[in-house]
Amino acid sequence: MVFCRSVSLALTLVLFIFLPLAAQEREGEELHEEIVVTATLSPKSPKDVALNVESLSRKDLERLWASNAVGALNLLPGVFVNRSGEFGRMDIDIRGLGQNGRRVAILVNGRPEKMSLFGCAVTHSFPLDNVERVEIIKGPASVLYGGEALGGVVNILTRRPTKPVETELFTSIGSFGTKMGNLKQGGKFNRWEYFLTYDYQESDGHTPSSAYKGKSATAFVGYRLGESSYLRLSGKFFTGKKEEPGPVENPSLGFWNDYDRNSLEAEFSSGSETKGLTLKAYRNFGKSLISDGWDSKDYTNGSLLHFHLRPSERSRLTLGAEYRRFGGESFHSPRGEWTKDEQAFFFYGEYSPLSLMTLSSGGRLQRDSLYGWDFSPQLGVVFFPLKGTTLRFLVNRGFRSPQLNELYLFPSSQPDLKPERVWNYEMGLDRSFGRFLGLRMSLFRMEGRDLIETVASGKAYPRYIFRNIGCFTFQGAEASLVLTPSPLWKVRGSYGYLDTGGLTRGRPGHKVDLSLDIAPRRFTLSLQGQYLAGYYKENNSRGEIPTVFLLNGRISLPLGRNFQVVVDGKNLFNRGYALFGEFPGLSAGLYPMPRRSFALGVRFQGF
Repeated sequence: MVFCRSVSLALTLVLFIFLPLAAQEREGEELHEEIVVTATLSPKSPKDVALNVESLSRKDLERLWASNAVGALNLLPGVFVNRSGEFGRMDIDIRGLGQNGRRVAILVNGRPEKMSLFGCAVTHSFPLDNVERVEIIKGPASVLYGGEALGGVVNILTRRPTKPVETELFTSIGSFGTKMGNLKQGGKFNRWEYFLTYDYQESDGHTPSSAYKGKSATAFVGYRLGESSYLRLSGKFFTGKKEEPGPVENPSLGFWNDYDRNSLEAEFSSGSETKGLTLKAYRNFGKSLISDGWDSKDYTNGSLLHFHLRPSERSRLTLGAEYRRFGGESFHSPRGEWTKDEQAFFFYGEYSPLSLMTLSSGGRLQRDSLYGWDFSPQLGVVFFPLKGTTLRFLVNRGFRSPQLNELYLFPSSQPDLKPERVWNYEMGLDRSFGRFLGLRMSLFRMEGRDLIETVASGKAYPRYIFRNIGCFTFQGAEASLVLTPSPLWKVRGSYGYLDTGGLTRGRPGHKVDLSLDIAPRRFTLSLQGQYLAGYYKENNSRGEIPTVFLLNGRISLPLGRNFQVVVDGKNLFNRGYALFGEFPGLSAGLYPMPRRSFALGVRFQGF
């Protein structure tokens, strides 16, 4: 109650500060708003939904250096990416909930894509080869996306062609023997469209035994059946091998993992703004081979149906159903096969009784073949008290069932684990000051129970086991500011504060991100800075990790009409620093990060 009263008072004070300024606003001076689809399964402005949603456009991604789509999210408030280097696996935490990505839903065009045995995504299997934009929901989103979305959602939206023929090639070389190449080719004619990509990445790594090599190919073909019907077929192939030296406290030279991840999908959509349906059927499959002897294959077969309609001008309703079957087989100890099923029914509705307010509600009834039924509700209110100002209020519930690896696969597994559950309470404020300045603030509190963590067993073997650790409370605040004084340059800054009680292991309490983009006619300069503090390698604020300050940059210079030279610099101040990591097959600890590095690339765009 004290927290809620403090939140209400803070937002009220902020609103009264802005009220006098609102009277000075002139018509047409609001900031341009992006449109997102992940929060409601329909196009909306981020300020018009109760969930906290942000996005990175293709233009934003081109100003960053990132080896995959998940790594590019590290500059957003409330988001932290655990990693052992610049290549390979990158596990995302949203507001302290991640657990190697198991508590965050990773989607591609709304389709979940994870390893069924482990419940986590191989994040380096999502290079920026065909990405149009990335949308992220911060906080539980189980109503639309099920148990994987306990902490949030990352939805990778892929590119579609806009011209009869379009081709793009990017290649670069850099420090640590790094080589990257990416080819895109697509076209659009009559009722048909297609898009093909190939991506290659290779690096010797910034420490001994940290090399990486990966390649990926994607393809889709789309056909418009009529004015309002569309059929899409898509596929993906990825293979990647990463050497991991282990943490400095317990190095593990010679350790490597080799992942293959593939997917096939068919999607049919039909309808208009007033009503329509979407049907997806897909299969994710792959195999895992690790130097310690682990050898497995896994698959997920799934289907998703959602139907939307607008009963009136002021209301919108979405109904949906989802089915997934998870399966996998181990050829290592313990040998065996494991499966489980999920079925779910969900609804989400919006109603605007007044032009100054939108009410939303939703619910998901889901059955897990191992745990039975669970219901997750959501209630939200969005107010528009004055031009350029939005107030958001949200109460929702998230859940996550234990994954197969937590239950059965390893000596640390425990078959009596309970599902994780969390209630989320959030208030937010969005405020635009004409075309030049935008502010977003959020205050949240998550109250949960039965969080699954790795804890000491008190035995010689296994030393650590999975256990439900009882109740927990995470709370925090996020604020971001965007300043656009002219079309030529933009300044963005954000701050995230996270209080996890005693669960401080690997969860930074303070995170500041700054970026500057300058785009005159002849070149583009982008700088990104990050500061981390309140960061520990043990719970209860033990084992403090030194503060981290990084500065990265990118310069893009056009050469003629179709060519562009790109120069990247990482860790420009050459700071020595380490991040906490806890990766499969390795002990937890501090992983040293790369010092200053550079890359030189060339981009060709032809039509």
